[in-house]
Amino acid sequence: MTETTTTHPTHGFFGIGGAIDTPNLDEALVQSGLNFTVSQQQNLVIGKDVKFEVDRDDMGRPIFTFDEDTPYNGLLFPNQQPIVRDYDLQVIANMGDGYRIMQNRDCVGILEDILADEPDIELVRGGQIKNCERLFICARLPEPLEIDEDRIEKYILIMWSHTGKAAITIRFLPTLVTPHKS
Repeated sequence: MTETTTTHPTHGFFGIGGAIDTPNLDEALVQSGLNFTVSQQQNLVIGKDVKFEVDRDDMGRPIFTFDEDTPYNGLLFPNQQPIVRDYDLQVIANMGDGYRIMQNRDCVGILEDILADEPDIELVRGGQIKNCERLFICARLPEPLEIDEDRIEKYILIMWSHTGKAAITIRFLPTLVTPHKS
């Protein structure tokens, strides 16, 4: 009989995002595709009597150029602000003006002191779900728990959102790893 170990994923972060093979948080953001920033923009409605031209930049994004003789070039909605991914100007969500952005680097920065104190913590996965509705970084803690023939891996999961649907959350996630005899 041979013994094989099978991991039984009990949490949604397994199998999604990108694998991380560095202890450096900035490199982990790159490997997991989270090395971007977001910003709050302004909603603008252009009236039908306003003269403007629409062109496209190299990435296909619209660029509006208003006629210099047009005294009115749009109506701002001060209480509504789109949250935009800066590298591609993709609108993630439309939030109220009271919403405050916490950048990806700031969210994972919570791990900085933990990683400095415990070098055996391993960053394992990171990524996003549903266009920044949920972003996450997952780290495996050292020294799994051994109970009889079962081994329980310990993880820390940090999740956050750029859509206002979740606050930053830190969770401890035990995951059962069971030996199977075949």
